[in-house]
Amino acid sequence: MTPRVPGPGGGRAAAKPTKRSPMYETYAAVAPRSDDWPVLWEKSGESVRQD
Repeated sequence: MTPRVPGPGGGRAAAKPTKRSPMYETYAAVAPRSDDWPVLWEKSGESVRQD
């Protein structure tokens, strides 16, 4: 069972638990800089919150 992780928008600190998610695994497999995951997570949250 995949652990439940928070949705985007909790800021960079909230990205850490998501590193066990299938979404992160896919990102890490194709991203040139997988260390930027927290930045993507934060920007995704900002995008979701826009009207």
